[in-house]
Amino acid sequence: MTLALVLLTTRSQHDVLVFKENSHGQLSYQDEAVQRRSPSQLAVEAQLGAYIKAIRDVPGLDLALVDRNVTLALSMTADVQPARAHADLLAYFTDPANNPKLIAHDGTVRTVLDPVIVSPISNLTYTVSWGEETRKSSGKPTRVFHQGTVTIADPVLPTDPQIAALNPAGVIVVEQALHL
Repeated sequence: MTLALVLLTTRSQHDVLVFKENSHGQLSYQDEAVQRRSPSQLAVEAQLGAYIKAIRDVPGLDLALVDRNVTLALSMTADVQPARAHADLLAYFTDPANNPKLIAHDGTVRTVLDPVIVSPISNLTYTVSWGEETRKSSGKPTRVFHQGTVTIADPVLPTDPQIAALNPAGVIVVEQALHL
């Protein structure tokens, strides 16, 4: 037996989710019965804030979190000619001066301060501004402010649960000019 459940959201949109009932009466999620949709502007802006944090945060010697940040940032980029956002970000992380594992090794912790300010310039291009605090093991914390622009592909909500866990808004950066 297959059931359809309609969820009403505050924006008067309908999500139709399909569940399958097994012989024990338990329901399991099967799929969405609607076409893929675009995320809200707020969701895109929040995901771009997460992208900046994933690139710039150095959470100390928590290497699992370092790896998660790098994986998130790289998963949110693509090379769409003539732009090379993915290749450029990979080169950025490969440079010893930007490699979060090497930075953390000497006791440095860099934290992106909330909020990351994201403002649309056009339909798919945004300015991003953020502050960072860096603490070295032997010294006072320093604060700096950065800004830049990012251009994204037309975002589509992901249907794959693994992708949705990392990038729930489906934001893919295709070009970036971050002034670091």
